[in-house]
Amino acid sequence: MTRILLAVITGDFIRTQTVSTLLGLVKKVPEIDNFLIQQGPYIHENRENVVLFAQKGGYSHLFFVDWDMVFDPTVPLRLLDHDKDIVAAMYKVKVIPTRPVTLIEENGKPRQMTTEEVPQEPFKCYATGAGCMLIKMSVFEKIERPWFSHKGINQIDGGEDVWFCEKAREAGFDVWVDPRIPIEHTGLFNY
Repeated sequence: MTRILLAVITGDFIRTQTVSTLLGLVKKVPEIDNFLIQQGPYIHENRENVVLFAQKGGYSHLFFVDWDMVFDPTVPLRLLDHDKDIVAAMYKVKVIPTRPVTLIEENGKPRQMTTEEVPQEPFKCYATGAGCMLIKMSVFEKIERPWFSHKGINQIDGGEDVWFCEKAREAGFDVWVDPRIPIEHTGLFNY
Protein backbone atom coordinates (compact mmCIF):
# COMPACT_ATOMS: atom_id res chain seq x y z
CA MET A 1 0.00 0.00 0.00
CA THR A 2 1.30 3.44 -0.93
CA ARG A 3 1.52 5.80 2.05
CA ILE A 4 3.25 9.08 1.33
CA LEU A 5 4.48 11.45 4.02
CA LEU A 6 4.40 15.01 2.67
CA ALA A 7 7.24 16.84 4.42
CA VAL A 8 7.68 20.56 4.09
CA ILE A 9 11.17 21.76 4.96
CA THR A 10 11.64 25.35 6.09
CA GLY A 11 14.14 27.43 7.98
CA ASP A 12 11.62 30.09 8.91
CA PHE A 13 8.40 30.46 6.89
CA ILE A 14 6.44 29.04 3.96
CA ARG A 15 5.64 31.21 0.95
CA THR A 16 1.96 31.92 0.30
CA GLN A 17 2.02 30.29 -3.15
CA THR A 18 3.56 27.18 -1.59
CA VAL A 19 0.77 27.03 1.00
CA SER A 20 -1.74 27.05 -1.86
CA THR A 21 0.19 24.18 -3.51
CA LEU A 22 0.15 22.20 -0.24
CA LEU A 23 -3.59 22.65 0.25
CA GLY A 24 -4.17 21.30 -3.26
CA LEU A 25 -1.96 18.29 -2.54
CA VAL A 26 -3.74 17.37 0.67
CA LYS A 27 -7.16 17.68 -1.00
CA LYS A 28 -6.41 15.89 -4.26
CA VAL A 29 -3.81 13.17 -3.52
CA PRO A 30 -5.27 10.41 -1.31
CA GLU A 31 -1.90 8.63 -1.21
CA ILE A 32 -0.64 11.46 1.01
CA ASP A 33 -1.30 9.95 4.39
CA ASN A 34 0.18 12.68 6.55
CA PHE A 35 1.58 16.19 6.35
CA LEU A 36 4.54 17.40 8.40
CA ILE A 37 6.18 20.82 8.54
CA GLN A 38 9.76 20.60 9.81
CA GLN A 39 11.09 24.00 10.78
CA GLY A 40 14.54 24.83 12.08
CA PRO A 41 17.70 26.72 11.22
CA TYR A 42 19.56 23.66 9.90
CA ILE A 43 17.95 22.21 6.77
CA HIS A 44 20.03 19.02 6.88
CA GLU A 45 18.81 18.33 10.44
CA ASN A 46 15.23 19.07 9.39
CA ARG A 47 15.46 16.45 6.66
CA GLU A 48 17.08 13.92 9.05
CA ASN A 49 14.24 14.41 11.56
CA VAL A 50 11.61 13.91 8.86
CA VAL A 51 13.19 10.62 7.78
CA LEU A 52 13.11 9.36 11.38
CA PHE A 53 9.45 10.38 11.67
CA ALA A 54 8.62 8.60 8.40
CA GLN A 55 10.43 5.44 9.51
CA LYS A 56 8.50 5.33 12.78
CA GLY A 57 5.25 5.92 10.91
CA GLY A 58 5.77 3.07 8.44
CA TYR A 59 5.41 5.22 5.31
CA SER A 60 6.26 3.76 1.91
CA HIS A 61 7.44 7.09 0.44
CA LEU A 62 8.70 10.46 1.57
CA PHE A 63 7.79 13.49 -0.53
CA PHE A 64 10.02 16.46 0.26
CA VAL A 65 8.70 19.92 -0.62
CA ASP A 66 10.69 23.03 0.19
CA TRP A 67 9.12 26.20 1.54
CA ASP A 68 9.38 27.99 -1.80
CA MET A 69 8.06 25.48 -4.36
CA VAL A 70 4.93 25.93 -6.47
CA PHE A 71 3.44 23.16 -8.62
CA ASP A 72 0.31 21.31 -9.67
CA PRO A 73 -1.23 18.79 -7.22
CA THR A 74 -0.61 15.96 -9.71
CA VAL A 75 3.17 16.18 -9.24
CA PRO A 76 3.56 13.53 -6.49
CA LEU A 77 1.47 11.08 -8.52
CA ARG A 78 3.52 11.78 -11.65
CA LEU A 79 6.69 11.12 -9.68
CA LEU A 80 5.17 7.99 -8.15
CA ASP A 81 4.30 6.68 -11.63
CA HIS A 82 8.03 6.47 -12.44
CA ASP A 83 8.42 3.76 -9.76
CA LYS A 84 12.00 4.89 -9.04
CA ASP A 85 13.78 4.79 -5.70
CA ILE A 86 14.63 8.49 -5.96
CA VAL A 87 12.97 10.86 -8.41
CA ALA A 88 12.63 14.62 -8.45
CA ALA A 89 10.97 17.31 -10.51
CA MET A 90 13.52 19.64 -12.07
CA TYR A 91 13.52 23.19 -10.83
CA LYS A 92 15.84 26.15 -11.23
CA VAL A 93 18.29 27.98 -9.00
CA LYS A 94 16.98 31.37 -7.90
CA VAL A 95 19.58 33.44 -9.74
CA ILE A 96 19.78 35.25 -13.05
CA PRO A 97 20.70 33.78 -15.44
CA THR A 98 18.82 30.77 -14.16
CA ARG A 99 19.93 27.15 -14.46
CA PRO A 100 18.73 23.73 -13.26
CA VAL A 101 19.39 22.66 -9.66
CA THR A 102 20.98 19.53 -11.11
CA LEU A 103 24.49 18.14 -11.41
CA ILE A 104 25.51 15.73 -14.15
CA GLU A 105 28.61 13.60 -14.43
CA GLU A 106 31.27 14.33 -17.03
CA ASN A 107 34.55 12.43 -17.27
CA GLY A 108 33.87 10.89 -13.86
CA LYS A 109 33.31 14.24 -12.16
CA PRO A 110 30.14 16.14 -11.29
CA ARG A 111 29.39 19.50 -12.86
CA GLN A 112 26.48 21.93 -13.06
CA MET A 113 23.99 21.14 -15.81
CA THR A 114 23.14 24.00 -18.18
CA THR A 115 19.64 24.83 -19.35
CA GLU A 116 20.61 23.90 -22.91
CA GLU A 117 21.58 20.37 -21.81
CA VAL A 118 18.23 19.46 -20.26
CA PRO A 119 16.77 16.46 -22.11
CA GLN A 120 13.10 16.10 -22.98
CA GLU A 121 12.64 12.85 -21.03
CA PRO A 122 13.38 11.72 -17.46
CA PHE A 123 17.10 11.09 -16.94
CA LYS A 124 19.64 9.93 -14.37
CA CYS A 125 21.78 12.64 -12.84
CA TYR A 126 24.66 12.93 -10.40
CA ALA A 127 22.64 14.97 -7.90
CA THR A 128 19.66 17.29 -7.82
CA GLY A 129 17.74 19.47 -5.42
CA ALA A 130 15.44 17.80 -2.88
CA GLY A 131 12.94 20.67 -2.99
CA CYS A 132 10.43 18.47 -4.84
CA MET A 133 11.68 14.91 -4.44
CA LEU A 134 9.95 11.56 -3.89
CA ILE A 135 12.01 8.86 -2.14
CA LYS A 136 11.10 5.28 -1.34
CA MET A 137 11.64 4.74 2.38
CA SER A 138 13.57 1.54 1.67
CA VAL A 139 16.44 3.75 0.41
CA PHE A 140 17.14 4.95 3.95
CA GLU A 141 17.56 1.38 5.19
CA LYS A 142 20.54 0.94 2.85
CA ILE A 143 22.32 4.22 3.55
CA GLU A 144 24.16 4.97 6.78
CA ARG A 145 23.37 8.13 8.72
CA PRO A 146 23.71 10.97 8.34
CA TRP A 147 21.46 10.85 5.29
CA PHE A 148 21.77 14.61 4.87
CA SER A 149 24.64 16.94 5.68
CA HIS A 150 25.80 20.39 4.66
CA LYS A 151 29.31 19.07 3.94
CA GLY A 152 30.11 17.87 0.43
CA ILE A 153 31.44 14.33 0.07
CA ASN A 154 33.40 14.86 -3.15
CA GLN A 155 34.47 18.48 -2.53
CA ILE A 156 31.44 19.76 -4.41
CA ASP A 157 29.76 22.97 -3.47
CA GLY A 158 26.28 21.85 -2.65
CA GLY A 159 23.79 21.46 0.07
CA GLU A 160 22.33 18.63 2.05
CA ASP A 161 20.53 17.34 -1.04
CA VAL A 162 23.80 16.86 -2.94
CA TRP A 163 25.16 14.96 0.09
CA PHE A 164 22.09 12.69 0.05
CA CYS A 165 22.35 12.04 -3.70
CA GLU A 166 26.05 11.20 -3.40
CA LYS A 167 25.42 8.76 -0.54
CA ALA A 168 22.52 7.18 -2.43
CA ARG A 169 24.67 6.73 -5.55
CA GLU A 170 27.46 5.18 -3.45
CA ALA A 171 24.87 2.70 -2.11
CA GLY A 172 23.90 1.74 -5.68
CA PHE A 173 20.81 3.91 -6.19
CA ASP A 174 20.13 6.01 -9.26
CA VAL A 175 18.89 9.58 -8.91
CA TRP A 176 16.26 10.47 -11.52
CA VAL A 177 14.91 13.83 -12.63
CA ASP A 178 11.79 14.49 -14.68
CA PRO A 179 12.21 17.77 -16.60
CA ARG A 180 8.67 17.58 -18.04
CA ILE A 181 6.97 18.43 -14.74
CA PRO A 182 6.24 22.14 -14.50
CA ILE A 183 7.47 23.56 -11.20
CA GLU A 184 8.43 27.00 -10.00
CA HIS A 185 11.01 27.99 -7.41
CA THR A 186 9.39 31.10 -6.06
CA GLY A 187 11.13 34.18 -4.70
CA LEU A 188 10.77 37.80 -5.71
CA PHE A 189 9.41 36.23 -8.87
CA ASN A 190 9.02 32.64 -10.07
CA TYR A 191 12.12 30.96 -11.50
